[in-house]
Amino acid sequence: VTDSILFQLNSEYKIRNKFTCSDLNLPSNKMASIGTLSDGSIAIIDYKGAIRFISTSGCITNRIEMPYEKGYRYDFFQCQEKTVLMIELTSSTDRTYRFYETTANNVKLLADWFSFEGARVLSFNIIDEIAYATTEKGIYTSSFNKLSWNKNTWFKDIKISSIFQDREGIIWCTSLQNGVFAIPNTSIINLTESNPLIHDKNITAITNNSAQTITFGNYSGQIFDLDLSQNRIKRFSEIETLNLAVRKLQIKGDTLFVACGSFQIYTGEKLKQSINLLKNVRDFKYVDDTIFFTSSDQTGYLHKLNEEWLLTYIRKKGGYKLIRTDKEVIFLFSDGLFSWKHNELKPIYYNKNPIYANCIKYMNKSLFIATHDKGLLSYKDGIIRQVYSTSNFLTSNEVLDFHIDSAHSLILTNEGLTILKNNTQAHFLLNDFDGIVSSEINELCVINNQVYLATFDGIVSFPIEFNYQNNIAPTLQIVQLSVDNDDVPQDEPIIISHEDYQISFQISSVSLRSRGNYFLKYRMKGFSDRWEYNEARQHNITYASLPPGEYQFQVMAINEDGIASEIESINIIVKGPIWQKWWFYLIGLISIAILLLLIFQVRLKRIRKISRVKQKMVNAQLTALKAQMNPHFLFNTMNSLQDLILKQDFENTNYYLSKYSTLLRMILTNSEKSEVKIEDEIQMLRFYLDLEQLRFGEDFSFNIVCSSELIEENIFVPPMIIQPFIENALKHGLMHKIGAKKLDISFNDNGQSILCEITDNGIGRKRSKEINNRPNRPHASFSTVATDERMRLMADFYGRKFKLEIIDLIENEHPLGTKIILQFPK
Repeated sequence: VTDSILFQLNSEYKIRNKFTCSDLNLPSNKMASIGTLSDGSIAIIDYKGAIRFISTSGCITNRIEMPYEKGYRYDFFQCQEKTVLMIELTSSTDRTYRFYETTANNVKLLADWFSFEGARVLSFNIIDEIAYATTEKGIYTSSFNKLSWNKNTWFKDIKISSIFQDREGIIWCTSLQNGVFAIPNTSIINLTESNPLIHDKNITAITNNSAQTITFGNYSGQIFDLDLSQNRIKRFSEIETLNLAVRKLQIKGDTLFVACGSFQIYTGEKLKQSINLLKNVRDFKYVDDTIFFTSSDQTGYLHKLNEEWLLTYIRKKGGYKLIRTDKEVIFLFSDGLFSWKHNELKPIYYNKNPIYANCIKYMNKSLFIATHDKGLLSYKDGIIRQVYSTSNFLTSNEVLDFHIDSAHSLILTNEGLTILKNNTQAHFLLNDFDGIVSSEINELCVINNQVYLATFDGIVSFPIEFNYQNNIAPTLQIVQLSVDNDDVPQDEPIIISHEDYQISFQISSVSLRSRGNYFLKYRMKGFSDRWEYNEARQHNITYASLPPGEYQFQVMAINEDGIASEIESINIIVKGPIWQKWWFYLIGLISIAILLLLIFQVRLKRIRKISRVKQKMVNAQLTALKAQMNPHFLFNTMNSLQDLILKQDFENTNYYLSKYSTLLRMILTNSEKSEVKIEDEIQMLRFYLDLEQLRFGEDFSFNIVCSSELIEENIFVPPMIIQPFIENALKHGLMHKIGAKKLDISFNDNGQSILCEITDNGIGRKRSKEINNRPNRPHASFSTVATDERMRLMADFYGRKFKLEIIDLIENEHPLGTKIILQFPK
């Protein structure tokens, strides 16, 4: 529309119809305003009040002539499904307004002339049946069904140019000079915002005078009564507060007690008494002619005697709060909470620690304590328990103030005001988003289910039972998709390669009323049907990789009350790699067959090697057998037996022949085995040494010791591995020794192995070597060489080492014998 021509366009924005002022028969020849009606038709008004109605087909359906005088201004305002015509009359002294509801062929008067205190109306809107008129001096409200404008409710003296409500129910206001304002909840109002009596809006103390009256004081020392039934404020004009902040108010009947610099008592508005003994009182309690108090530097009580006040100190230290219960007086100091009764002041501890608090109140026969970091505590009969904390309902453990009754609990923390319904445990949080700034609230009270907050900016009020439920789902959109950090268009389906390792989705979601307390719910259908959850501020969702296949990414946003948005989805196809082709499987099978063949050959080679080692071990055992049954040993033994026969010592002859035959039988039997019991090996060694003792005579003695653990564990050892070392000890160490010849053999458990020690007191290896090196004394230690080879083969076969250590026993360079330490696995 222009001021003289109206164009009607089609869906392609091409001109469908054109109307001039002459076509519409408008007397002023200029169009003032246009409004769209609920049926899609439009209403046009000119500068002389002529209204023309045009249908969607372009036909003029009706004509109405509105009242006109000089100074009239006409404006249509689109208000949800209603259209309102506003007529402004400007005079030399004032502006007045008249409002009409406009429907398709009719105009209905809503309200006759009304003056907005000389302010000009800039816009008009209807939100939830409440009419809002934005003016140069703030916003005025009224019920739309009966326009009866209230004084400006919000933004006094600010030029509000427009107002509208978004999909979440938040009201937005634009101003001409101060930016954009938001009204999250119209139930929360400031009762003192536009009152000219109150110059200082910092309300420091509040109390209820009656069910319909609130008395409050501000930082400048002014005290007011607020009539709740008529929303009228009256100042106590005769109260003298010396411009000092009002710290505490208490009303008893028609008597008002005021702590404001000095301590004053008023009857009505008349000063009854000023108690100069008290200065800078922070809190007090008047009970039965006794005033308990705590000030900035002292704590005590005043007692009235013969119309005189007598001061008694409880502590030469200032406090912050006090409460008198049925049994005691509780004081809140900077060093904790204290109880005073029977003229004795004692600290109150919680978990053996002092209690640091912001506020204390006595309700329902219990003391409640708003602590710095422990939430809200209760104290009754000497027992302290935690009532509310972050473990149940609260968003912070720093409690600033509270109110508790049978139906509700209001807990003010540094994060906001939590309201709990005691019977249902339903809880809601009001914070700075709603206009409840915790750090700016000095005190709260509840009267007739209405909450009143004494704030830095006046008294804020709201009903305790208004609807906190957020029934609006968050908005949601997938705004960006990237693969390996490269953006890709969202043309469905998204086809990517298996080599792409990172798929990211950028989610845009808005839910202002949730204050960030909502979350995203998502899944990659086809990869996992389980839903995952993210906090809303974590709007980037990433998958490290996806196997080949077809998937659908799904995401929704859910607000704090469980209301979910529509599911947004994107289809994704991940192409398979080259190794998933049929010919690749064939190559893989052939490669596996070749690998198995190679493994088989390596295994076969290993088996053959083990077979060769076993053969060598058998040969080594036969060699050891030969070494043990060497002619030297047999000859010496037979000579010793012959000597016994010649001496006709038939008893010993039979004895040694029996041992000799038993030894030979044991050697032959054990030579067929790879392992024998250790007790059998020891028995064979005893038979062998008994026969050698026959040859050496009475100078030779031996001792064999075995730990009981080895016998009890039924341990097996390689056969005939120890005898060659004993033979060497006899042949090279003891044979050439003059005097007593001694041989000690011990077997001990050494964990996973057996430790065998063979000790003789012979001539030592050095002297034995000198004897063996004499001319005509060739020597070859056949048994020792065979045993070394056998030990090497057994270590190779079993995969465990055999250890051999030979120690020369010497004292003052004189040989004392030789010790052999043999360690082999069990």
